[in-house]
Amino acid sequence: TAAAPSRDPLDFQEDPFFTQWQYKFETKTTTGHIEDEWTLTDALKVNFGFKAIKVTNNVQTVVGAPLSGQIESKDNFLPQVGFVYKASPDFEVFGGYTENMGAYVSAATSGPFASLDQSRVDYIAKTLKPESSKTFELGARYRTERFQGVAAAYHVAFDNRLLAVAQGSSIQGNAPVLSNVGSVETKGVELAGTYRLTDAWSLYGAYTYNDSKYENDVVAQDGSIKARTKGKTVVNTPKNIFKGEIAFDRAGFFGKLGVAYTDKRYYTYENIGGLAPSTTVADLTLGYRFPEEGLGKGLEVQINVTNLTDKDYISTIGSGGFVNSDPTGEAMTVLPAPPRQVYLSIKKRF
Repeated sequence: TAAAPSRDPLDFQEDPFFTQWQYKFETKTTTGHIEDEWTLTDALKVNFGFKAIKVTNNVQTVVGAPLSGQIESKDNFLPQVGFVYKASPDFEVFGGYTENMGAYVSAATSGPFASLDQSRVDYIAKTLKPESSKTFELGARYRTERFQGVAAAYHVAFDNRLLAVAQGSSIQGNAPVLSNVGSVETKGVELAGTYRLTDAWSLYGAYTYNDSKYENDVVAQDGSIKARTKGKTVVNTPKNIFKGEIAFDRAGFFGKLGVAYTDKRYYTYENIGGLAPSTTVADLTLGYRFPEEGLGKGLEVQINVTNLTDKDYISTIGSGGFVNSDPTGEAMTVLPAPPRQVYLSIKKRF
């Protein structure tokens, strides 16, 4: 017979019998920004400024393969400018332009140090560039007594994309190779609005269109193409997303029925096979708030039902990393959604 367990699995484990690797990281962030706002007219305001940022990541070996060194990501001028124009008491137009940079992370499982190899860290420190973005946005807001809504269009140029190329299957735990693999262009539109039918009933709707494409193939140092991604849709980015809700709230009773549509998504960089189909999922909320007097003061009872129609669909893709192509569906990097679930919650304020 098996021996009884000698420790509580819920306790944080200490004193391991073996430590394969352990590293000490230090991250130092220095940043500064200048910002101002001008009121040009009673209707027009403009804000502008820029920020500078410098992040250094240091590593020291505690246990494992010797690893040391420093990686730096910095940008001394990241501008931002925006405006708001109030065309009428109910209607305003807004827009802006922003540049940003993503600093490297300090970890042995992701980022530049994940290779756990000194020569690779030295090479990355000299050649790797931090990810950066340039974002344009233009939109409008409208509000009346019963309706409020917003519409916006955007364009994002995402450069120096970092890709951790897996070495073998995810279960092997091999260190990935981090590289800059080009740019991504994203164009999209967002619409959202709420309309109050009565004092008790309201409708909400939101729609997003997103067109994200890789602008480059993934090319190795020897010039060979590792993934033909140029012009392909970015993985895990549905083009169309819609959400609608009808809500009720009166005399303590409240409820909400929501329906969400998510368009198809690729989990292959080359868009060959590996396609999660579109899904439509409904959720329901019902509840009651007791009167603010007597024993029921501050008491609320609520029931939530997720996946109301008990639909079978794929909820997570890329769980084991994304692949170049999967024409026969053998990559096994997708996870099914949970079935219908019902939650009862009781809240009490004191």
